[in-house]
Amino acid sequence: MKTYREMLTENVDRSNSFIKKIDKKRTVVHMLDVQNLCLDSAGADYIQSVGGAPSGADTLGPARRVLERARREGFPVLWSLWGLQPDGSDAGIGKYKAPSMCAGTADPLVVMGLGMGI
Repeated sequence: MKTYREMLTENVDRSNSFIKKIDKKRTVVHMLDVQNLCLDSAGADYIQSVGGAPSGADTLGPARRVLERARREGFPVLWSLWGLQPDGSDAGIGKYKAPSMCAGTADPLVVMGLGMGI
């Protein structure tokens, strides 16, 4: 079975990139869902591998490299995290739409807003 990367390489023409230079004044690196509840297989919102695509845990290494390069090059980094207070008080309608997401204890790093700390 082919990996997700192999399938992308075969099907997506990347030779015609229109971006020749990245303008640091107009660019931000957006880190989305790089947190335990998405990366840990026991996490409440773990991202599983589907059809050969990387799982949440598989994305941590590449995400770390992008983050380190962004910091080294001076790009701003924007974090988008999702989490619940330990008591679930901020679940809103999510507790009705996905009750299993509100069970147990929230990831303490997410509650504190610290992301993965990578």
